Amino acid sequence: MKTIPSRLVAVGIAILPAVLCLAILLISRGCGETVSYRSRETFAMDTILSFRLPDTVTEEQYQETLAQIKRLEEIFSRTVPDSVTSRFNRSESGMEITDPDFLALLSRSLEIAGQTGGAFDLTAGPLTEIWDITGENPEIPDESEIQTALTAVGYRKLTLQDGFLSKENSGVSLDFGGCAKGYICEAVLNQLKQLGVESGILSFGGNVGILGPLEGKSTCRVGIANPDSPEFAAGYLSVDRGFVSVSGDYERYFEADGNRYHHIFDPKTGRPAQSGVRSVAVWSEDGTLADALSTALFVMGVQGAQELYESGIYSFEAVFYLSDGSYYVTDGIRDRYEHVSDSFSREFGTE
Repeated sequence: MKTIPSRLVAVGIAILPAVLCLAILLISRGCGETVSYRSRETFAMDTILSFRLPDTVTEEQYQETLAQIKRLEEIFSRTVPDSVTSRFNRSESGMEITDPDFLALLSRSLEIAGQTGGAFDLTAGPLTEIWDITGENPEIPDESEIQTALTAVGYRKLTLQDGFLSKENSGVSLDFGGCAKGYICEAVLNQLKQLGVESGILSFGGNVGILGPLEGKSTCRVGIANPDSPEFAAGYLSVDRGFVSVSGDYERYFEADGNRYHHIFDPKTGRPAQSGVRSVAVWSEDGTLADALSTALFVMGVQGAQELYESGIYSFEAVFYLSDGSYYVTDGIRDRYEHVSDSFSREFGTE
C-alpha cells in the first residue's frame, strides 16, 4: 500500500506512454458572452504564443505587447548573439549588469534556486548542450562529458555584487529557459492590465496567464495534458487568476536502450531527472515562480515538493502525474481540480 504524503492527496490513476506536444492549448466556446473575444497567435521564444483577448484591445495595443515580448526575449535568450545573457555567457569571468529586467529575473532565479536546493538552476545550460535533446541525432553523453559539464553547473558558481555578476569559471553560463516565459507572460499580463483589460487568457509555451475569466464565466478551466497522449486532457484546473505552468517528460525527449531521456535535468547528477514524476502543473499568482517551480518540483519529486509546500516559503498549488499511474493534488486546489475519466477521451484546452 502506498503512503500518501500528508498534504498531498492521491485522487486517481492511469496515465498511458507519451508523444511530443505542447502542454497547454487554447480553445474557444460561446457562453452567451456579452463581450466578444478574439484569438491571435504569434511565434516567439521558440514556441507558439496564444492570446484570447477582448475585441476592445486595439491592433496598436496588441503590437505593443508583441514589442514587449521581443524586447524581453532579446535580453534573456541564450541564442540571440547580442542579448545580455549571451554576452555574459561569452565572458571569461563575468560582467556588469545594468538592465533592470535582467537583474530582476536573475535575482529571483538565484533565490528560487537556493530555496529548492538547486532543483531549479539557471546554470544548467552546459547539460542542455551535451545532451542535445532536440538535436537531429541526440545520444547519451559519455560519463566524462557529464562530469566535465557539471564543473560549470551550480547556481553557487555565480556571485552578484554591486551590479557585477561574476562566475567561478569561464564555462559557467546562464539559461533562463526554465523561468523566462513565466516572467515575460506576467510582464505582458501586467501591461494589458494597465491598458484596462480585465479578462483574457495568454498561453506562452506551457505557461498560461489569466487576466480574468471570460465574460459570463466565473473561472477559467485550464486543461493539463495527459503525459501519455498530450492531445488529450488528464484533468482540468479551474482558476480565476494567476499563472499555471506545466513541465513534463513528454515535451522534448529521445529514447535509447528502452529508456526515455527528457529535457528536465537534475543539476546534481547531470542526467534527466528520475523522480517518479511524469508531469507537474503549478498554479501561483507569481508567473516567474510558477514557471520555475514546475521544473523544480519535477526534479524534487513528490516528497521534496511536499516539504516545500508545507514550509510556506512560497504560495503555490500543484498537480502531479506520476510514473506509476497515480496523481496527486495539493490540498489547497483539490476542489478546483477535475480529473478526466481513465479513457482520456476529451481534448484539452483552456476555456
